[in-house]
Amino acid sequence: MKKEKIIIITSALLLVAFVIVIFLYEHYLITEEQKDLDTYAQIVAISLWNFEPQGPTEFLKLVSAHRNYRRLTVSDIDQEKFIDVEGELRGPIGRIFKKIGLIRQTKLNSDIFYENKKIGQISANWYSTAIYIYFYVLIVIMLSITVLWLFLYMHEANRELENRVKARTADLEQTNIKLQKEIQERIKAEESLIKSEEQFRTLADFTYNWESWIGLDGNYLYISPSCERISGYRPEDFKKDPGLMLSMVRPDERSVVTDHFQNELENRGIVSLEFRIITRNNEIRWLSHLCRSVYNEAGTYLGRRVSNRDITDRKEAEIKINEYSRNLERMVEERTSELNATLHVAQEARDRIDVILESVADGLMVTDTDNKIVLINRAAEELLGIRLEEVIDKPINMVIEEKTLREKIMYTFGKMITGYQFDFEVKHDRSGRNRIIQAQTSVIQDRGGKETGIVTSMHDVTHDREIDRMKTEFVSTSAHELRTPLTSIRGFSEILLTRDDLSTEEKKRFLSHINNQAVSLSVIINDLLNISRIESGQGFNLNKAKFNVHDMIHNIIPYFQEMNAKHKIEAVLPEEPVELFADSEKLEQAIENLLGNAIKYSPDGGVIRVVGEIFEDRFQILVEDEGIGMLPEQVEKVFEKFYRADASDSGPEGTGLGMTIVKYIVEAHGGKVWLESEYGKGTSVYITIPFRSGFSPATG
Repeated sequence: MKKEKIIIITSALLLVAFVIVIFLYEHYLITEEQKDLDTYAQIVAISLWNFEPQGPTEFLKLVSAHRNYRRLTVSDIDQEKFIDVEGELRGPIGRIFKKIGLIRQTKLNSDIFYENKKIGQISANWYSTAIYIYFYVLIVIMLSITVLWLFLYMHEANRELENRVKARTADLEQTNIKLQKEIQERIKAEESLIKSEEQFRTLADFTYNWESWIGLDGNYLYISPSCERISGYRPEDFKKDPGLMLSMVRPDERSVVTDHFQNELENRGIVSLEFRIITRNNEIRWLSHLCRSVYNEAGTYLGRRVSNRDITDRKEAEIKINEYSRNLERMVEERTSELNATLHVAQEARDRIDVILESVADGLMVTDTDNKIVLINRAAEELLGIRLEEVIDKPINMVIEEKTLREKIMYTFGKMITGYQFDFEVKHDRSGRNRIIQAQTSVIQDRGGKETGIVTSMHDVTHDREIDRMKTEFVSTSAHELRTPLTSIRGFSEILLTRDDLSTEEKKRFLSHINNQAVSLSVIINDLLNISRIESGQGFNLNKAKFNVHDMIHNIIPYFQEMNAKHKIEAVLPEEPVELFADSEKLEQAIENLLGNAIKYSPDGGVIRVVGEIFEDRFQILVEDEGIGMLPEQVEKVFEKFYRADASDSGPEGTGLGMTIVKYIVEAHGGKVWLESEYGKGTSVYITIPFRSGFSPATG
């Protein structure tokens, strides 16, 4: 248990005991004093009965003076006082305690009897002097607690001191053991050093090099006599001045040597350095400096061994060799320059060939007589999906997957045919589509006319074949699209010319059919003319001027609404009029194409919305329908020439040029066009036109 708890518990017990003692002792004093007062009452009764009134008075005064009574009063049975004696506390301490309220008065009463008959009463105000005892007891308790606390504190301090002495003794024992061990190791190190020094001295005294041994304090322990031959200074000179070695180093090399001396302790291996010194005779000599830190078996550092070798003759020989080498290099350079000039001409020719091969858009592949690949250019690598470093000197059967290409090359070499041309397909293109490659082979012959290999040129004709296919479809579609309105015009015109019995309403209806077919024919011809102008490089001639977009759109919608009653065409435009600086006729043609497509590809009718929206620097027009929509792969091709989402005979009429023309018109104004579509839900086409269109691909 901690001393604090012991002191607290002991103090609490002593205080409880003190309170109990106070209570019991106080009760005891009052009881005893009451007994004494009863005795005084009997004495007073006897005196009064004997008619001695002065006797009780003197007796009570005496009692009051010695028993600490404040007042003693004797009264008869009728409560009339006939003796009243006052007293005072004895001693200065009692008076001080009374003054500060530590001594209290206790009122005591005792009846006076004579022959068992009450004849009066004695009353006393008594000063209880128990405080003296309480005070002494409290002092004893405090002294006891203090002594207990001092005892516990000294006991704890003594125990802590013992622990510290034990710990310190253990530390001193460990330190002493380590010190003894270090002393033993130091003695062994010194013995090893002396032994090594003696061995080193025996060998170094007769060596040609300048050998030295540096001790733990950085001073020289030994220097071989060879130092005088090399430097001109005796060993004693270096022992007197440890910095003499560094002062001999040439000033321009001194910093390097200084760094070496400062860092050599960190290196346990051999450290070498070459530098020049100035000898005592002012001669310049080259030194090869080797040094190594020496440790004993326990890893204790013993010092440094240094070996300095005079390499002046070797350095002078190197200088001469370098001079000869420079002369030889100069001669070699002159000869090399002549050879380089010749090689440069050959290299230029090779570079021109390499540049030609790399710049040729067509792929080129050269194979030898064993059908092994000798050379391919970058275009061929990309077409065939191979790399020259991976396939060089390998047979084409192992590296070319396309069977047609392999067979045709081998066929060409077997027949020795030049100019043989064929097509083959390359799969796994990045776009996921097959590419059509046109290849042409030529037999290579050396100067003697011997066949040495085959060169195969390859050209990607996928786009050309696609154009050919689309042109074929276009010709077929155009012929069909042109024949349909022409047939209608011809039929209705013959009816008008040959029949005189037609009513005015029938003539008007036939003429209306002829007019509609003529308009369709005009649209087809205009599309063909526009595409022809674009492909010829003429582009569009834009006639730009300010115009009101609201007026343009409101002029277009009624025509389409009257011609297509199943569709409801709505225009959602800004409240304020919007002006654009552009070619209004071309933009009107673009919007008409978009509305025409929206109607054609919404066969079940529905709402077609034309929405105009103002942005910071451009005006956006949206044409959206609720038609059949398109698939993602159809959306990718929608701006290609001659492309139609439904090219079947039952599909909507058209040449597949409408969206291409829209794209050219918008981009000619510096704008953008894009399309969003979901199959079965409809299509939305967006075009944006800058408010101040200043860029036109057609006009530059």
